[in-house]
Amino acid sequence: MAAGTTTLIANYIQSMANNSPADKWGSDAIKIALITSTTTPNKADSNPTWGAAGAQNYSTNEVTAGGNYAAGGAAMSGTTVTQASNVVSLNATSPITWAANASNPTNARWAIIYDNTTANKEVLGFIDLGAVTSLVPGLQINFNGAGSGTQPVFQGTAV
Repeated sequence: MAAGTTTLIANYIQSMANNSPADKWGSDAIKIALITSTTTPNKADSNPTWGAAGAQNYSTNEVTAGGNYAAGGAAMSGTTVTQASNVVSLNATSPITWAANASNPTNARWAIIYDNTTANKEVLGFIDLGAVTSLVPGLQINFNGAGSGTQPVFQGTAV
C-alpha cells in the first residue's frame, strides 16, 4: 500500500447500500484520528469501530494526545455526498491540519476516519501515512491531493 492511499472499509460499503449514506455523511460528526503502527487496518475488517463495541477497536491504538492533537482526533468539515456520471463521492473540506508543536505525538502511522455520532462510532475508512510519522513539525492531510476546498475523500463508481 502506497503512502497517501485512502481505503474504504468493505463493511461500510455494504452499510452505505443499506442505510442511505447521504443522510449520515452529511449530518453526522465525521472525525479523523491517528493511530500507531501497533495495528494495521484492513478493508476486510468485520466490524471496525472507534470504541469497544466492534470486533476491531482502533481507539485502543490512538496516539497519545498532546500539543495540537486532541484525543479522538479532528472533526472533518463540509461533509457531503455528491453523484455525477455514476460516481458517488463522499466529500469533505481539505486539508485536515495539525499545527507544529513540540508536544505533538511522534508515532502516527494510520489516519482513521470514523462516524463520531453513531453509538458504535463505526470506522468508515483509513489513510496510510506511509511510515511512522511525527507531528512535531505539523501534519497536513490533503484529500484528493488538494490543499483547499471540498474534495472527495472516498469515491465509488456504479458499474
